[in-house]
Amino acid sequence: MQLKDVTSFIGLTRKKDAFTPTDNAPVPQVDPKSYGEKVVELAWSAPNRVVKEMSQKTAKTLIVIAVSVSLLFALMQEFLLIIVIASAGFLYYMLSKSPATEVKHEVSNHGVWYASEQFYYWHELKQFFFKTYGTETILCVDTIEKLPGRIFLNINPTDKEKLKEIFAKHLVFLEEEPKGLVDKMYGSAISKFALDK
Repeated sequence: MQLKDVTSFIGLTRKKDAFTPTDNAPVPQVDPKSYGEKVVELAWSAPNRVVKEMSQKTAKTLIVIAVSVSLLFALMQEFLLIIVIASAGFLYYMLSKSPATEVKHEVSNHGVWYASEQFYYWHELKQFFFKTYGTETILCVDTIEKLPGRIFLNINPTDKEKLKEIFAKHLVFLEEEPKGLVDKMYGSAISKFALDK
């Protein structure tokens, strides 16, 4: 057993012999004119983000935790960390109170028009998968470029199969979300705490 086998097992690195669609590959030089005439296959409007209401019990629990940690930091005279905690709480509160706006998404034979703001050609995208967040279904599409890295499109659950069929013509479909070491550790830590129960 070698060190690379151990690091692959715990998720730090990937085995080179196994094909993974997440491997970074150079963006192929494709002329957009080679796609032919643009044909819109599906267009829909959806909220720009998932709106999730926090229960009163969860909010109180998080406030108690934040105050307790802030008091501990005050005893250690770490006032900058108290400001960071307060800023994070304020930011979360403001973002949760701002209403979601309706945006338009469009899928064509050329690529994906995201929120009527950004167009991604098919050769700029790698893979896709579906994710459920509360009652919302989200189509997640990974980009070849590091930024944004992944785009999230809220979809109507009735359009899921049609979108899967359209995207599978151009991209690799993943049954579940690819998770790195940080994602696995975060999921493991969150599963230990049941704030909503």
